[in-house]
Amino acid sequence: MANPHPVLQDFVARGPITKSKIPFLPRPMNFLTQHAAVMEMLKSSDKFVVDGRNAGKRSQLPMCFMPKTFKLLMANMLSLDDPDHRRLRKVADKTFRTANIEALRPAIAEMADGVLDKMEGQAEPNLLDGYFDRLPLLVICELLGLDAIDRDRLTAEIKAFSDITSIMGIFKISPAIKRMSDYLRAEFEVVRKTPKPGLITQFVKLADTEEDRLSEDELLAMVFVLFIAGHETVKNLLSCAVPCLLDHPEQLQNLKEDSSLWPVAVEELIRFTSPVQMTKPRYAAHDMEFHEQALKKGQMFMALLSAANIDPAYFDDPLTFNIHREKVRHVGFGNGVHLCLGIQLARVEAQVALERLFARYPDLALAVPIERLVWAKRLGSRGLKHLPVQFSAHE
Repeated sequence: MANPHPVLQDFVARGPITKSKIPFLPRPMNFLTQHAAVMEMLKSSDKFVVDGRNAGKRSQLPMCFMPKTFKLLMANMLSLDDPDHRRLRKVADKTFRTANIEALRPAIAEMADGVLDKMEGQAEPNLLDGYFDRLPLLVICELLGLDAIDRDRLTAEIKAFSDITSIMGIFKISPAIKRMSDYLRAEFEVVRKTPKPGLITQFVKLADTEEDRLSEDELLAMVFVLFIAGHETVKNLLSCAVPCLLDHPEQLQNLKEDSSLWPVAVEELIRFTSPVQMTKPRYAAHDMEFHEQALKKGQMFMALLSAANIDPAYFDDPLTFNIHREKVRHVGFGNGVHLCLGIQLARVEAQVALERLFARYPDLALAVPIERLVWAKRLGSRGLKHLPVQFSAHE
């Protein structure tokens, strides 16, 4: 598996700021492509804002035609600047502690084994649907405290978000958003009357206090984003990871022999495959000079994380996959005030899921040539549509 994004080399060379056309938007987008520029943008919330209104725009959204259901979810911390962002992040951080996530490791391993048990004996196993889609949903449902009876019901709704490949796709999933929103609002009322284990109860408890009060829409948006991000991002990471590892058998063998290598390996997988390709749009908060270029207030930018992750000015031999790399300071989780809230959850899930998979099936192989794998067409993310495998090399 060579460089997964050969076109990105050109973006890095043309950087630190270059233009490119992307779907949904009528004009070319300004992309930051080099590691230094991307890191500075991510850390400079005083220079770059996510809410267009803080940069002189009339709307918070880059696309004013978004459906009402989508606009409702814009009350989440990913789409807001301080002080609103800080207020919402404070509530999330109080419940999303690294120690709490690390304590879930045995439970995640048990869930992983259970999902693999159900795949045992399948004639044509597809890891994407059978394992990588199912496991993150089980984990996020467990973390949020959702009843087992509701998990299958929500699974179909969540899968709809994987199909957004055009403007029409945004409108098509509006009913799914409405159904999930109604379900979550009802769940908030349930836990207010009868608290139960899980983050939803903790969020509701904090949101209803005077110190950390959240509106019902803010609470809904927070849980909704955790649900979506906690599923889709990990699924894409895992689907990128397996073919990459199988294409580097010597390093995979190192991992099979020494499970302590998995944490660094997962970081290198994130850097090399970049399942999250780019950030949400940001706006120049004011006129400024940035990396020797004059920026105007209100100009829109996106950080091309996948390009920054192969920048030769920062990484030694960046197009080589190396689980023994000493410096893996990738930008796959973002940085700054909008650093991914679920960073530790994603790491632990990926480490456990991959370790359990290859421990159980050390002879795992692709069922098709690697060049015939089909990648999903999604804006901003990278992942497979299907991952057919053979659990034994002798199948």
